[in-house]
Amino acid sequence: MSGSNIVLVIIGLVLIIFGLAYPFIVLWRLNRQLSGKEAVVNRQLVITLVLAGLVPLMAVLTGFWLMTPIARTSLVYMGALMATGLLLVGTLMAGWYINRGT
Repeated sequence: MSGSNIVLVIIGLVLIIFGLAYPFIVLWRLNRQLSGKEAVVNRQLVITLVLAGLVPLMAVLTGFWLMTPIARTSLVYMGALMATGLLLVGTLMAGWYINRGT
């Protein structure tokens, strides 16, 4: 293994660990918000829950893409990665538009 491959594997592992931990952190934060006095707007709640699914999916897909050379050459895998990225960008834009008026 060359030095660049080791760096890609380490970055991939960090992304996968982040992707696995992110939903738990988001749900813990939502639990604190919903059980407290702060009211969460339904539209913001939907965006938060969608992001709780898309961010980990994107992180795990990107982590595996960085770690495995065969995934980098697969058109199906690249299509899934790009589709997830587009959905993530669309959700972030929708969240920005919803929070802009608030």
